[in-house]
Amino acid sequence: IAELDDEIIGTVAVRNSWSDAPQITTPWIGGLFVRPVDRGQGVAMALVDAACAHAFSEGHEAVHIAIRYGSENYETRGWKVVGTMMAGDESVTVLRRDAI
Repeated sequence: IAELDDEIIGTVAVRNSWSDAPQITTPWIGGLFVRPVDRGQGVAMALVDAACAHAFSEGHEAVHIAIRYGSENYETRGWKVVGTMMAGDESVTVLRRDAI
């Protein structure tokens, strides 16, 4: 959870699996949300970094995330595109980040 002045401005979750991709057994980053007024200030990436740090501290060697657009924002931070897949009725890009 990201907070500013005692208000929640963003959330993220680490899930052990994702039903749309049962073949991937590392944790998934999901539930990423930042209030519209707080977007564009690095809150989302800070939340993603914190979620990764949590997963890595639990001993996981990698995490995945599925996104609709903006993979270049992740790739510059060490994420690798590993493919695309359907999530419901939309195509998403799947990225992987390995523990350092």
